[in-house]
Amino acid sequence: MKSEVSAKPGIGSSPARTAIVVLGVGRSGTSALTRVLNLLGAALPRDLVPPDPENERGFWEPASTPAMQDGILASLGTSSLNSFDLIPDEWFETAQAAAHVRAIKAFIAREYAEAPLIAIKDPRISLLFPLWRRALDELGIVCKPILAVRNPLEIAHSMCRLGGRNLSNDAARFDESGLLTVRFNICAERWSRSLPRSFASYDSLLTDWRSLARRLGTELDIVWPNWNAASEAEIEAFLDAKQRHHRLGENPARRGGLWSQWIDPVYRALLAACDWRIVDTASFDQIRKAYLQAESIFGRSSMAKGQASADPLALPLEDEIQRLRAPGAAQDQESKSSDQLKTL
Repeated sequence: MKSEVSAKPGIGSSPARTAIVVLGVGRSGTSALTRVLNLLGAALPRDLVPPDPENERGFWEPASTPAMQDGILASLGTSSLNSFDLIPDEWFETAQAAAHVRAIKAFIAREYAEAPLIAIKDPRISLLFPLWRRALDELGIVCKPILAVRNPLEIAHSMCRLGGRNLSNDAARFDESGLLTVRFNICAERWSRSLPRSFASYDSLLTDWRSLARRLGTELDIVWPNWNAASEAEIEAFLDAKQRHHRLGENPARRGGLWSQWIDPVYRALLAACDWRIVDTASFDQIRKAYLQAESIFGRSSMAKGQASADPLALPLEDEIQRLRAPGAAQDQESKSSDQLKTL
């Protein structure tokens, strides 16, 4: 049995080097979570993305990884940060992928030196996690992911606000943002399954960060080396509730369509993992299978009407994707700035 985490340093069995990899779609609270981990003792990269008006308290992610990872996604031809497709499993075993692993290893060595406990965060890692896991493994660093969870309605509101969109007349962009939460979360959940991992809700982080930190430490077998009165005061000051711009109590399923059949089930499964430490992998597998089935149709340049999916669960997604990609609904899909996935 793993030992209970103490707020005092020097107690426990943490390995020599550990990387906490924060996974999750942009705007899901990954920045806030990463900063708390940092204040508790996890080292950040040397070169950080600077704060901006959309995230005044900082992103706490490396300045060099967005361009590096956007380049990886672009090299795949069909994938990008804001697209809907999933990266094929077999690609991660290619020589091209191995070259990217070498680049990631060089980045980690350069940005973190020999720090024993590090925090790595960039929304793109959810899509490219096998590369990062392999890089960390080859460096002898234990990888322990945390999946950040937030109400997808709040995420969609935040994404649309970043894009300068008026939600009352841009329902397509709102639904598109919700669908991105499905893409990122099913990737993050699947690729992290075989590792020691935890799930952290944004609500828990803001309402009771101490209990959340204790649970994360226990589940990941990490002793927080900098948990003391000074760091507690810094965390309290940092987690200012006024910084939460989009707080919604609405159930996503009430919106119907894509939200009730795809987005809300993924969100509920993640919440259950946060609350009861039980991950319904069968549900994630079912959704991913249907997603891939739908993707095989909506990803084609010519979508012939009447071409039915083998999986009934895929049908609603096919309809929604075709609607979102219809002329006038999301014409600027591929040209959107990656800033739309910057995180709180």
